[in-house]
Amino acid sequence: MFGTPNNLTQDPPLLRFTFGYDNSTDTYKVVAFSSKEVKVCSLRDNVWRNISFHVVIYLGIMFNEGVYLNGTVYWFSNPNKSFKYSEKDFTVEQLMIISLDLSTEIYTRLLPPREVDEVPVVQQSLAVLRDRLCFSHMLKRTYFVVWQMTEFGVEQSWTQFLKISCQNLQRYRELFPLCLSENGHTLILLCFGGNDVILYNLRENRVEKSSGYTWCDAKDYVESLASIC
Repeated sequence: MFGTPNNLTQDPPLLRFTFGYDNSTDTYKVVAFSSKEVKVCSLRDNVWRNISFHVVIYLGIMFNEGVYLNGTVYWFSNPNKSFKYSEKDFTVEQLMIISLDLSTEIYTRLLPPREVDEVPVVQQSLAVLRDRLCFSHMLKRTYFVVWQMTEFGVEQSWTQFLKISCQNLQRYRELFPLCLSENGHTLILLCFGGNDVILYNLRENRVEKSSGYTWCDAKDYVESLASIC
């Protein structure tokens, strides 16, 4: 089991954690971060290490827990090093994606899709759908848009994957893409706040809604040889 990270200042008083696999050492790692600090702990030695970090992580964004893909953890940060977050006039220019390589424990910066520069976006999130990093957001409270990074780690490869009318989804806030079916026909969306799950059929433009669920957070599951019990 992992120990608790020590001396991690909390400003604002909030910690977030994400989990991933380092294939260079064949071990699992936990990443703990606040708005200005990042620590990594390996299951192999159970030691927390400080990561040299010079950017501000947006903790005000609802869906910014960090996502894992191919040995790398991704989350949002602010290139202007400001903690201020206003959904009303927030634009993609104020957003940057940080990628932390779990083998080298070095981070790099990626830009979101530039096609949405200077356009107000709300409820932005990062997700992994069918082994591709995805950036989603609400556009003018009219469309739910999903972009895919078609080449791993190449910011120029962002491609618009979906643009769904909120009228079809019967929802325009707090949507998080959780899973895309193997055949690519069905997208599962979580609706925070309303405790709903939406199954959206891309081919038939059909929506099924299931209500009555309560959760703090939800993640997709990938089977591995490591027992979580």
